[in-house]
Amino acid sequence: MRDEEIRFDIDKGCATYSNKGEVSPAISLMAGTIDPLTAVFFVRSQPLREGLEIVRPITDGKKNVFGVARVLSRENIEINGVQIDSFRVEPDLRDVAGVFEKSDKSRISLWFTADERHLLVKVEGKVVVGSFTGTLIDHPGANMLPMD
Repeated sequence: MRDEEIRFDIDKGCATYSNKGEVSPAISLMAGTIDPLTAVFFVRSQPLREGLEIVRPITDGKKNVFGVARVLSRENIEINGVQIDSFRVEPDLRDVAGVFEKSDKSRISLWFTADERHLLVKVEGKVVVGSFTGTLIDHPGANMLPMD
C-alpha cells in the first residue's frame, strides 16, 4: 500500500515526494510544472481538436519531465445507451512510473466531451496485469447522461 504525497514549494521552485512519511530529497521544478492529476484538468482547459499535441512540465515529486498528450480523434462513444460526441486523448506514458512502467505496451486513453465543458467521461487503460475501463455515469446538470 502507498500513501504518496507531492509537496510543491513554488517560492523555492522545488517539490518533495513522500510515501508513508518517508521523504525524498527535493527536486527542482521547471516553470509551470503540475502534478499528474492536475494534468487531466489542464487538458480539459485546452481548445481540444484532432491532432492537437499538449505539452506541459509534470512531476511525480521524484522527477520532472515534459508530459505530452495527443488528441487522437473525435469519436461518438456510447455510455449507458447515450451517444456522446467526444475527443480521445492519449498521454505518452514513457516517463510514467508505477504499473504503467512495467510494460512497453501500457497505454491509457481518455475521452472528453466535445462541448465547452470537456468533461472526462471515459478512461481505458492497459497495463502489465490487465486492463481497466471507467465511465462517468452521473453528473449534476449533465443532460447528456441518463440518471439512474
